[in-house]
Amino acid sequence: TNDFNEVYMGTINSTIEYFKNISTEHAIAMLVALATVIVFLVFSRFISFFILKLVIPKQKQKKIKGTGLYRDLKIVLELSGIYIGIRILYLTPEQDAFWAKIYKLILYWGIANIISGAYDIKDEFIEKVTNSKVNYSTRDKFSSEASKKIVRVVCYIGAFFLSCKLYDINIEGLATGLGIASAIVALAAQNFVKELMAGFAIFSD
Repeated sequence: TNDFNEVYMGTINSTIEYFKNISTEHAIAMLVALATVIVFLVFSRFISFFILKLVIPKQKQKKIKGTGLYRDLKIVLELSGIYIGIRILYLTPEQDAFWAKIYKLILYWGIANIISGAYDIKDEFIEKVTNSKVNYSTRDKFSSEASKKIVRVVCYIGAFFLSCKLYDINIEGLATGLGIASAIVALAAQNFVKELMAGFAIFSD
């Protein structure tokens, strides 16, 4: 923790020194970086909307923009623009490495959110591909909800372990955490298993 704080404070201090001793070349780089960030901030909403409109064309604009998937796509694009803007600046290798780690950390969790959010619109996507309405029975609804929870848990566990690896955190001692994660997955799948067993019972009768 102390090492991380030293690196963090050192990065902040070196960044402050960078702005104190800025040259014309650096000033131009800053303007280009700022323009890049503004472009991403402006167009991220349009790109996110366009992507979702391709997948779920029947949904209205207001409903698409109200989804968590739209929000997550927009945030990831905006942060990508900020990161690209930072990379344009003449930073030291240490600063580059610091911001690269921050961006990767955000990206891991952002992608996990996008994947889990994409599961929420799978019905609309299936309807687009098959050109027919998806009708779920009660049992199908249970299994769909269980599958959604499992996908979400798996995505977040993956993001967590990638984050640990990124910062060289020893994950060998997280075996207990794996046991807890397994329990969460089992709990999420509980309704699905109950319905499955009931189905086998009806079939056998």
